[in-house]
Amino acid sequence: MATSNNNASNDLVFDGEHVKLSKARHGVALESTWEIAKLICVLRDSVPLTDDEHFYTVRGLSVRIEELTNIIMGAIDGEAEKIEELAYRLRLKRTQPSN
Repeated sequence: MATSNNNASNDLVFDGEHVKLSKARHGVALESTWEIAKLICVLRDSVPLTDDEHFYTVRGLSVRIEELTNIIMGAIDGEAEKIEELAYRLRLKRTQPSN
C-alpha cells in the first residue's frame, strides 16, 4: 500500500521501496538543477584567470558542485543511469552490489 509524506497535494509518494514524483514536482527538481548549473557558470566567470589562488579554488569547488548536480539530474531523469554508477560518482568509491 502506497503512503504519502503528508504533503498538501500528494505529489510525492513513498511505497516502502519506491518514490513517485508528480510531473510538476519532477519539473521543479529538474529546473532547480538547471539553475544550479547556470549559477556554476556565473561563479566560474566571476573569478579572473589571473587570480590563481581563487581561480583554482572556485574551479575545483564548481567542478564538484556540477558533478553533484549531474548526479541529481541522472537520478531523477536519467533512465539509462545505473544506480551503482550514480552512487560511485557521489561517494567516489565502488560499493558491493546488494543481493
